[in-house]
Amino acid sequence: KVSSRPVRELWMRSMGAEFIGIGSRYNGRQTMRTATYLFVSDLHLDASLPAAVEQFLAFLQGPAREADGLYILGDLFDYWAGDDDIADPFNARICSALAALTATGVAGRFLPGNRDFLAGQGFARATGAQLLI
Repeated sequence: KVSSRPVRELWMRSMGAEFIGIGSRYNGRQTMRTATYLFVSDLHLDASLPAAVEQFLAFLQGPAREADGLYILGDLFDYWAGDDDIADPFNARICSALAALTATGVAGRFLPGNRDFLAGQGFARATGAQLLI
């Protein structure tokens, strides 16, 4: 019999997920630690839409801090000119908020989309997020 466990573990690690193994015993049975991963995509954050920006920042300061990880799956920004643009006040604010989240131990993962495909290692350093490219 061939087990799919090694393949599943490799796939999870390739996606940036920490493998969750068997934990302690509870009522005589083995238990697994559960993890919470949040996923967001296509936010298209833009300074001209302050309500959406404030909602995202509140999410990062609230519910996201209870998670084990946050996956951002493309188009976080409506437009990202590249890592040279991190100093822009709007971009810096978003990056700083993500950095504050990852500094708490929440794993950040970022997959660029067609609007922010130029996000690179500078973005990763500024946010503490791992690029999934």
